[in-house]
Amino acid sequence: MAKTDEILRDTINMLKKMKSKINNIFSPIPNLEKTYALIDESINIINDIIRKKKYDYPDLASKIYEKTDEINKNIFNIRKNPHLLLEEIKKLRKYIAASYYDFTGEIDKVRKAYREFITAFTITLILLPIFFGFSILFIGFLLFPLLISIHAYRARRKLGLIISSALIPISLFICFQAMLYMLYAFMDNGEIYRIVNALNISPLIAYIIVIVIGGLGTIGLILSLKSFLTLYKSLDAFI
Repeated sequence: MAKTDEILRDTINMLKKMKSKINNIFSPIPNLEKTYALIDESINIINDIIRKKKYDYPDLASKIYEKTDEINKNIFNIRKNPHLLLEEIKKLRKYIAASYYDFTGEIDKVRKAYREFITAFTITLILLPIFFGFSILFIGFLLFPLLISIHAYRARRKLGLIISSALIPISLFICFQAMLYMLYAFMDNGEIYRIVNALNISPLIAYIIVIVIGGLGTIGLILSLKSFLTLYKSLDAFI
């Protein structure tokens, strides 16, 4: 851990030098204050990493140092384009913020939340034909963005979160429908007998089916809400 801490402290020192270097090269412009603020945020995040670190990743620390060093060396070359400097510092800050989740182990919570989202959406796909009929085209239409979301998530891209945030309302709607249907079926015995006649089963089996539908809806709803809240709070885990 000492090696990782040393690399991270060297990175902090370089960021401080970078701030002084920028101040000497660039004349005062609006974006300069934003640049300084991002550098300060990066320093604060690295300090948090050093204090809360649970895992030792010297290679990741080295990558952060190298990215910082690369920007520091190119400052003079991009002195005529302060906007480009701001964009580079933004990227660096995002990378450092994402690494916080790796060093502190918080990424495990994010992975768990994403698995919960996948589980909730799988439940949604199971319940969907019950209320809207089976359509390969429609299910394929939902599976396509889900697969893109999974691929983006594995690459730690925010696109995965954007797509999942668009799919979660669908899960919430379908799962809530399943819960309402269970309550409706329990309150209206006619619905149970319609199931009995339609499937040629006993009332007991019909009640079990209704309970399973409602139970899946409840689980899906809870997992959707839980995963959404965790992922929303963990935006910085993605670049």
